[in-house]
Amino acid sequence: LEIVRATIKDKKGVRALYSTDMAVDVAIREGAEVFLRGVRGDDDRAYEEDIRQYNLTHGGIDTVILELDTLHTVSSTRAREEIMAGDYRSIPVSAVLVLDKIMKDKNK
Repeated sequence: LEIVRATIKDKKGVRALYSTDMAVDVAIREGAEVFLRGVRGDDDRAYEEDIRQYNLTHGGIDTVILELDTLHTVSSTRAREEIMAGDYRSIPVSAVLVLDKIMKDKNK
């Protein structure tokens, strides 16, 4: 969460928070108007369309689904492996200091 917050700190109207509640319930409580979701391919799209329909039905909140060619190479597993190896090239510059501190604290 700290890494995400560092990454979005200069984005107006954007916040990162943690909750164990359903995302649509949090969105309603926080006054969100829309979800933004990225997809990497057809499997992601099918899943996100199901979630989109759920959010509309249960909370009246729509989802904008972003299809970006660059997302097909995004992998949380690969990112974790790179971070554990000390390779931060795929991390936004604004988050590197936070990530570095987290990794140093973890290795104490």
